[in-house]
Amino acid sequence: MSDSKRILINTEFENCNDYSIQLNRWFLLSLGAWPQAGASSRIKKFVVSMQIFIFSTAVAVITIPCVLYVWFEKEDIEIKLITLVPLIHRTMGSINYWILLTRKKDIHHCIRHMETDWEFIRRIDNREVMLQYAKIGRFMAGLCAIFMHGCTFAFTAVRAMKVTVTVGNETFKMYPMTCPMYSKIIDARFSPANEILLSIQLLSAFVVASSTVAICSLAIVFAMHACGQLNVLYMWLSELAEEEKIDEAEQKLAVIVEHHWRILSFVAQIESIMHKACLAELMGCTLNMCLLGYYSIMNWAAFDAVKILSYIITYVSMSFNIFIFCYIGEVLAEQCKNVGEIAYMTNWYKLPRKTALSLILIIMQSSHIVKITAGKLFQLSISTFGDIIKTSLAYLNMLRTIINRVMGSINYWVLLKRSDDIWQLMQHMEADWRNIQKIDDREVMLNYAKFGRFITVICGVIMQGGTFLFSLARAMKTATIIVNNQTFTTHPMTCPIYSKIIDTRFSPVNEIALVVQFLSTFVVSSSTVGACSLAAVFAMHACGQLNVLYAWLRDLVENQEKENHAEKEMATVVEHHLRILRYLNIGSSPIIFNYIKNKEYSIQLLRWLLKPISVWPVTNSSIADRILSVVLLILCTFLIIGTLVPCALAIFFDETKDLEMKIRDFGPLSNWMLASLKYTSLLTHVGDIRRCIDYIEADWRAVTKFEEQEMMLNSARIGRFIVIFSASFVHSGVFSYSIFRGMTMDKSGVEDDNVSARSLPFAFYDKILDTTISPMYEIVFAIQFLSTFVVNSVVVAACSITAVFVLHACGQLKILMSLLDNFTDERNEKKDSIQKFSVIVEHHLRILSFVSHIEKITNIVCLIEIVGCTLHMCLLGYYCILDWNQDEKQGVVAYGIILISVTFNIFIFCYIGEMLSEQCGQVGETAYMTNWYLLPGNTALDFVLIILKSSITVKITAGKMIDLSLSTFGNVIKSALAYLNILRTLII
Repeated sequence: MSDSKRILINTEFENCNDYSIQLNRWFLLSLGAWPQAGASSRIKKFVVSMQIFIFSTAVAVITIPCVLYVWFEKEDIEIKLITLVPLIHRTMGSINYWILLTRKKDIHHCIRHMETDWEFIRRIDNREVMLQYAKIGRFMAGLCAIFMHGCTFAFTAVRAMKVTVTVGNETFKMYPMTCPMYSKIIDARFSPANEILLSIQLLSAFVVASSTVAICSLAIVFAMHACGQLNVLYMWLSELAEEEKIDEAEQKLAVIVEHHWRILSFVAQIESIMHKACLAELMGCTLNMCLLGYYSIMNWAAFDAVKILSYIITYVSMSFNIFIFCYIGEVLAEQCKNVGEIAYMTNWYKLPRKTALSLILIIMQSSHIVKITAGKLFQLSISTFGDIIKTSLAYLNMLRTIINRVMGSINYWVLLKRSDDIWQLMQHMEADWRNIQKIDDREVMLNYAKFGRFITVICGVIMQGGTFLFSLARAMKTATIIVNNQTFTTHPMTCPIYSKIIDTRFSPVNEIALVVQFLSTFVVSSSTVGACSLAAVFAMHACGQLNVLYAWLRDLVENQEKENHAEKEMATVVEHHLRILRYLNIGSSPIIFNYIKNKEYSIQLLRWLLKPISVWPVTNSSIADRILSVVLLILCTFLIIGTLVPCALAIFFDETKDLEMKIRDFGPLSNWMLASLKYTSLLTHVGDIRRCIDYIEADWRAVTKFEEQEMMLNSARIGRFIVIFSASFVHSGVFSYSIFRGMTMDKSGVEDDNVSARSLPFAFYDKILDTTISPMYEIVFAIQFLSTFVVNSVVVAACSITAVFVLHACGQLKILMSLLDNFTDERNEKKDSIQKFSVIVEHHLRILSFVSHIEKITNIVCLIEIVGCTLHMCLLGYYCILDWNQDEKQGVVAYGIILISVTFNIFIFCYIGEMLSEQCGQVGETAYMTNWYLLPGNTALDFVLIILKSSITVKITAGKMIDLSLSTFGNVIKSALAYLNILRTLII
């Protein structure tokens, strides 16, 4: 290599490395914590030492007197609590500063490690991957600095505003201290001590904030660099099987293994540096988030907007800070685990036997999860972040309610955004039905499709029925009001409308608002129904595919003598699967004509539930169907908003309602909000739903054995049953409530007169429309009733999607286990055995891909469902207690039906999550329990890969934080009862 080229490459890697750590250098240099080279001048070392001494003194001068002030000077507990946040913040910053100073050598080693990596990687595509992650790390480090410094100084500035104090007969102004000083050391009230200490306090705030930013940015940049190296490793693994020469393949594998261990060593260094800082951040942020919520509640009564805003900003900063650490831990663990998955997904069958067997060691090493911990006690992950948030919000019931509403809106947005993903899932299901040719395989798929349809129907009936019954009962009530000596009859709104926007008491505004509320109910309910039904059908399809895979595994050894032909077929099938977007060709089969019928049977209810709320994929549909879908989407959105907004305005701004009435109206409002978020989530995942449906169709097409078809049909029947049951429960529960509310007469106070008036299913703000007069009452009632149907349909759709898809997956898993059970029952040629095994591996990977699509569609919906069901079970229990005390038997029955509906809905999600995880885990157990010792050597060793893959538990999660299982269902019940007890104690 010429000298000019060598200089160019060296300059390039130095620039890239400097780009990745530039912000870290700035942060650490400002604190005197940047690792100095051994050749640094004495003057530079002296300046750094003085810098460290000044900063440490500034922090100590503020922190130590503040601790003495809290412990010895003030006895008022509220004053002590107010002082704790800045004190804890400085303690955390001091710990981070100490870590930065004491771990300089380790930080220097990590930086040198990064420099070596940049120098070692020469390929342009590899450098592009590394540079991409360097940009992400740089961006997150800058964002962390902006958040932390901005929020720290905002909090300090708000707390340091001038106040007037009186000492004796003298009145003067002073700057209050964020960290009060112990008066026996120095009296900070008088000038110039006040100004001097304020300056030192600002300096200490800068030091502790910079320390936190520095430690956080180091963790980000180091972790992103490790992720970049892991992605380079993925590329090398993918290219390994393309090497034709045995010697070069072994050399490449040696480089891969060495690089893998080098990355793991780098991650271990990150853990060594960061685990103490992570523990301090985890504990400190949890305490500060709790205290900031307490401060906000204390200042809410006085409505000190500036202080409340500063507390909220600081709360967001703390949340973001701890999220960064948890996100880093999650990403590193996930990326390190993916090494084994990438190794498994390579064309290892093309490699020499010795080289292929060496991949097992990489897979086994990757199965040991790499963890970034907090003090070696807690694993940092998104789940840990969720636990921190739950812990801090345990003291903030009011803020928790607001967050629930926001989550509902996000769910609706996600539905709109992921429509393409839903469509892709449906396409995947269709491809699966085409590819399955054997009768028994199709039977297994059909059974799971039936089960998925059943779940979809149950979800739709329960959600839509419950919502519409609730809205109908509310809307059938009439209220008589007197305005200016005139008597009007109106229908009360389930969700009251802000009266300053429109008065819904009078006709025709009352009737219009009622119709809008009913339409919005339909949209929200249909979104939930659509999401549930899609999850059900997609999951059932995945189960069916996995069960087909089980059947193929059992039959793998039937033709084991034909070794050469089997190896070629396995290579073709595995390579075909790894391309993912390609599908198997339709082969001749005696039952090929049944696949359309079976596929339609498994997803029929999903189509019925998703089309009315515009969640059914229409990519390949006619222009008329697409236009109709857009019209339905607009109509459903209008109905939800038309019910949701007036109801929210009525709750927050209607002064005629007391606290009990607002709490009663808040239940329907929260249901609308959460259903709106589910609707958004379903709409944004239409593409994934499409892909899952394609999976199901391809699975039914690929089934050729009668027993496999029966397995899939059983799963499909269960899915259909759950869908029907869910729809029945949801719709009946909510519609019963609507009818009950509609038949109830409300007492309205107008001009000091108490009169009876017809009530609406949901609250409605009278200043938008006057619903006390006709036809306004009837219009609003109709809108609320239609809105109820939409909301119910959304809930049922969410449940049905989950049930049908998961149960289809279970059907496929049963087929796979059947194949594994019969794997060595017959003696066949060796190559036939390998051919069957390759089909089993391909089918297993296809099922796992299908399940990943289900998780992608349902994780946001499931999170909303868990949060919403916990809230609604608490509120419904409270409503039942109130009506029981008031001897309102109809109300107790209506609320009881909805309570059962909500409980059933969350049980469905938890049950199918438990079932899917259990069946996926059974694949490895079934493979291990076959007579693998009767198989040829290579085929028997290949079982290790299946067992290792199955040891990684497949989970359906709620927002990547909570695993759906029966244990989770029990926790939801306990949480709801605990919140109900708190609510009952505080209000009743």
